[in-house]
Formats: sequence, structure tokens, C-alpha cells
Amino acid sequence: MLSILIANNPASAASLLLQSVLDQLVADGYPIVYSNDVVLPETRVELPEITVPALRAALPEAGLDLQRQGDIYLITPLANRVTLEPESDSPAPPPEASTTLETIIVTGTRHRLGQNSKSGSVSTLTSEEMQLTPSLGGDAMRVVTRLPGMSSVGVSAKPQVRGGLADEVLVRVDGVELFDSYHLADFQSFFSVVDDRTVDAVDVYTGGFPARYGNRMSGVVDISTRERENVQRTELGLSAISLFANTSGSVNDGQTRYLTSLRHGNLKFVINQLNSRVGTPKYYDGYGQISHQLSPDTALAAGTLLTRDDVSVRDDTQTANSRVDNRYLWFRLEHQLTERLSNQSLFTLSWSDRHRKLRDPLEEEDEIAGFLDYDQNVRKYDLRTDFSYEQRETLMEFGAEASWAKSRYDSASIADRGDLGQLLYGSPFESFDIQTNPSGWSGGIYWAGEFRILDGLFVLPGIRWDIQDYYDFGSTDHASPRLGLRYEPTDALTLRADVGRYHQPEAIHELPVADGRATFSKPQRSDHFILGLEWLIGNGWELRADLYRKDYDQTKQRYENMFNPFVMIPELEADRVALDPHRARARGLDLEIRKQLTDGLSAVMRYGYMNAEDRFIDDWVTRRWSQRNTWVTMLAWQRETFSLAAAVTWHSGWHGGTPPTEVPEGDTLSVEDVVGNTELRAYFSIDLSASRTWRFPRAAVTLFADVTNVLDRKNVAGVDWDATEENGVFVFESTSDLLLPLIPSAGILITF
Repeated sequence: MLSILIANNPASAASLLLQSVLDQLVADGYPIVYSNDVVLPETRVELPEITVPALRAALPEAGLDLQRQGDIYLITPLANRVTLEPESDSPAPPPEASTTLETIIVTGTRHRLGQNSKSGSVSTLTSEEMQLTPSLGGDAMRVVTRLPGMSSVGVSAKPQVRGGLADEVLVRVDGVELFDSYHLADFQSFFSVVDDRTVDAVDVYTGGFPARYGNRMSGVVDISTRERENVQRTELGLSAISLFANTSGSVNDGQTRYLTSLRHGNLKFVINQLNSRVGTPKYYDGYGQISHQLSPDTALAAGTLLTRDDVSVRDDTQTANSRVDNRYLWFRLEHQLTERLSNQSLFTLSWSDRHRKLRDPLEEEDEIAGFLDYDQNVRKYDLRTDFSYEQRETLMEFGAEASWAKSRYDSASIADRGDLGQLLYGSPFESFDIQTNPSGWSGGIYWAGEFRILDGLFVLPGIRWDIQDYYDFGSTDHASPRLGLRYEPTDALTLRADVGRYHQPEAIHELPVADGRATFSKPQRSDHFILGLEWLIGNGWELRADLYRKDYDQTKQRYENMFNPFVMIPELEADRVALDPHRARARGLDLEIRKQLTDGLSAVMRYGYMNAEDRFIDDWVTRRWSQRNTWVTMLAWQRETFSLAAAVTWHSGWHGGTPPTEVPEGDTLSVEDVVGNTELRAYFSIDLSASRTWRFPRAAVTLFADVTNVLDRKNVAGVDWDATEENGVFVFESTSDLLLPLIPSAGILITF
């Protein structure tokens, strides 16, 4: 993809306020430490451009020096270079008065609840890393699918974590849970609803996650947006996929800060690579956030997220229309109660509203005789409070939330599944007409701690209790205890062990009425067991490994397309089946190795082994998305104004179903004997991205481009099987469907 980037310089190119320069560099991802006795409000520097090398060259004129110490940059008086750690075992000499840092200002991302607690399997993606990773449209959630333990074939941005279902992942933006965090949710969930250029960092938990996250069993994606910036910055961009704009800055001497984002996406270019008759799917989203510092210890913030999908698509057999509107509004009050007890949100009050309409009309020329008319309205109110307490080697988190929600479903459908439906269901026709209006309360409380019990050894207990009362069979409640151990024998080595129980009730907006079910399933339950290792080997090498086991002893009935899930309206397809396993399990190994090869060149290698299965009566059956072996290798080269990255992905093929050669008329086809009995061709893709920036006195321009599936690999999505009756037996014919072909894209972004 091609794009342009322009950065705002608050003063002239010749003479800039040093404080503004530092704010700009921090916004670009550079962690900088300095004293307010060293960087004075009136200090100015002369810069041709705002970069770290230019700043280092200019600071001596102001009597200052810029040093790099590990991952941070330190500003000190020129005559007194400060070393953060003594280079020998002898005591360090007492600092002179001129080098005393009385007040240290650490500029960086804002505090996120629990960021000091190293529990569970968590990866943190910074905005810089996400922009470097090749992905279709530069989408933040697509970057997540490249992490260890994820199952993906490049179509959907929705991750499936360690063998779990796609709906087992909690997605939050600034602490607010989203109904659906993807555009084109009715058509494979192509992109996330969050503009990646507003994202500061993403915490991704693939198992053993803390007790503050509830009601999901497999993973958490916690997105923090770009808040707390003093720099005035506006970005305007155009790409082959979207038109977008965002702005951020502050007023009131930095006491009031804001961030806004608008996107209009048009996927015609991408979709036309698959089918030129498919139509012009469009999406829109808007984000806004404002915060005000009421006092040194108190801040009030408000935010909103609006998303819309307006899709009309057609393939060779069907026409479908989808309209999805999501609206979120939240207010948050933060307060530092004491030096040790902080209130991450004295309260967070949020309002969420969703309207989803999906229609597949019955037309005479349709090869599939059927229709679907689905209408859903959901409204939810949520009140949440979170606290953290920290004293020396002790960290605790606790909080509570309460929600009230109501939902209205109105769904009618008729499906003629043909001869295949006759074999699977005993009848080719299936119809549903469901109207239901569930409503009720849900809520929970949690507590978690981190305590040092021996030198280098920490114990991390936690528990949460949740309740729901909107079920047809009455209210349900469940407790979810968790326990972690962390051992740090050296500063470079960390060993972890985590065990925990996780519950997942069916949310009020998740009732699968389009598949004919009008009652909620009982809450599901899984247990996680994880052994982890993190090792800074030295010489730029980093190693991380997780060995995990996940056991489901309470599951729900779910609906899948047995042969090919990548279809327009899955509910109307002939191979749509209900799966109701008694248990499930996942076993695996996640491995990640990082190496900083040179000053600007880095490499990441990830390997994953996964075996995810469902238990049906007496047999274990492999889940479709169980990627037995996965390799991801990425190389990224970055300079001040240029970046180039490549990602190579290979994994074992997803599983499908192959029916027998023939079935006598009158016999039935057992779902358990067919589902998951075939492994498709292995998946392989090479993806590239590049960007080039030109900086000007008051702006910077970046052009960027990316190419997905450079070799145009014919990756198989699934196999369509058609059954026909011949001489008293049913025989089957197959047609393979392919995943995304080679897709180039380009755009331009201007920041000022």
C-alpha cells in the first residue's frame, strides 16, 4: 500500500522549542528521559528536521547531550555524561550537583492497568511494530494473526487463538468491550473497525490472561489508542482500500487533549480480485476521544466509536445485502487516591448500540432456492470500576462491573439443501421463523495479586465471579480461579507457570437464530495449563516459548459449513451442520525468536505446533482450523525515512470433509464420520511492504506500498461437494475454492 505522512512542527524550521521537539519524537515512538531542571520551557534548538540524529547534533549548542541507554534516550548536561549503570563493581562516585536529576519525566505511552504484572501468555505490539509488519491494508488486527498460536488463512482479520473458536476472543478498545470489532462481519470479517494509525499499543493474551478480563475462554486483544499527546498533528490519507483522516493535539496548556479519526473504506479493489461481479462493499468508522486533567490526581475522559458496513454483493448463485451499525459512547473518571492506590477508572460508563440486518432475497435465477431475512437490535449499558495497588514487591488489582442489555431478534429463512441435505438431515428443506426479545443483567467482580515470596520468585493468584440472568432457564453464576508462578533467576531469564479456569456465557447479542436456535446455551468452561520461558540470550537474541494445554469440559452447540466455510451466506449452504461436541481440547507449543541483526535490520521467527480436537461420542475429531505446524519469518529494515519488510508464512493445511465415493439411496451421511477427515493443501504466502518518507519544515510525506501473496500461490479455501442421485446411489462431485490471490495496493498519507 502507498501512503503519505506529514508531522507538525510547532515552530519554524530554524528554531524550535526543545519541549515540542521531544513531544514529537515521543509521539513517533522514541522513549526519552530527562529532568525538568535540564530541559527548560524556553530552551530552543535549531533543526533542519525532527529526527533523533538531528536532535543529537543540535543539542550541544544548548549545552545538552543525548545518550542512548538500552531502550531509552537520556538528555543530560553536555559536560556531565550520565551512565545509568556502573561499568564496574566498584561503587559509583557521588554525582555532582549539576547531574542530579531531581524530577525525572519519562515520556511514553500512558499507564495501562496491570502493565507491570507479567502473567499469562501476552505479547505487546507497538504502533511502530504494527506499521512495519506486512498486512493487507495495514490492518492492526491482521498483524495480530501473525503471532504464535494464531490460526489464519489470510482472509479474515478475526484471530482464532490456540485452537479456540473465533468467538472466544475478547476485544476491547480503551477498556470498552466491542460487540463486533470487524468490518464485513457477515462476509469473513475482512478488517478491524479501529484505524491502526490511532493505535498506541495492543496487548494480546493467548492464554492464562488476568482476572480483570472475563467471559471469554481463549484470548484477549486489548487495544490502547494514542492518547495523552501534546503534539498537534493531522493526517490525511488515500489508499486503494480507504480514505482516512485523523487529528490529535492539546489545548489549555496541555490540560485538555483530543484524538479523532474518520475512515471511508471501499473494498471493491480487493473483492474484484476474487470475483468481478461481487459488487461494491463499503465501510465507515469514526473515533473520537477527549480528556481533561481536572487536577494533578484526577482526569475525566470521553470517547466514541461509530462503525457502519453497507454491503451489497453477488456471486454466481446468490445476492446478499448486509447493513451493520455499531455505536459506542463512554465516559471515564480516573483518580490517584493515594501514592500507592490508584483508580484506573473511578468509573467507566459506556453505552453500546447495534443494528444488524442481513437479507438474501429469493430470486428466480438463483441456483439455490432459499432466502434469509435477519434483523437484530441490541442495546447495552455498562458500569465498570478498576483499581490497582502497588507497594514495593506487591501489586494488586481489583474491580467490578455491571451491565444491563436487551436484544431483539427477528429472523426468517428457508433453505433448500438439495440431495446433500437429504443425506445429512433426512430432508432437503429446512426453515426457521424466530422472534425473541431477551433482556437482563450481568456482572462480575475480580481480584488479582502479585507477591514476592522468595528472591526472584513471585506468586500471582486471582479470581473472578460472574453472573447472568437473561437466560431462559434462569440466572447462572460461576467462579474462575487463576494462579501463576514467575521465577526470575537472572535479569535475562524468566520462567512462568500459569493455571486457570475460564468461563464463557453466550452473550445477549450472540444468539444464533439464523441457524434456528432460539435459546441460549449454558456457559462454557475451559482450563488452561501453561509453562513459559522468556530469555534474553545476549548479542541481540531473544527467545520466548510457551507449552500449553487447554481442556474444555463444557461446550456449546455450534454451526459450521462442513466442506467450505468461505461462502457468502453460510446459513443457507447445503453443508451447514450443527456440531455438539461433549468435550474439546488443544495442545501446543508456541516459539518466538527475535534478533537485532544490525542497527536498522531485525528478524523474527515464529513456530507453532497445535492439535485442537472435539470429542463426539467415542471419537476425537480434528477441528478445521487446527494448524498442526506453522512457520512465520519476518525481516524488517528501517531507517529514518525508509522501511522495507517481508513476511513468509507457511502452515499445515486446514481440515475439511470428504464424503464417501457413494451412498446408497435411503442411507444417511454421518456428520462425525465426514467433518475434519481431510487435510487440505498446505498454506504458503509471501507478503511485502515498503514506505518512503520525505520531511519538510512543517510536514512529512510518506509513500507506502504492500503486496499480499507475491507468488500468487493457489491456497485452497475449501472444497464444494455436490450430491446427485444415479441408479439408486448418491455420488459426489467436487470443486475447489481458492483463498486470496496476489493483491497489490498503494496509497498516500499527509501529516501536518
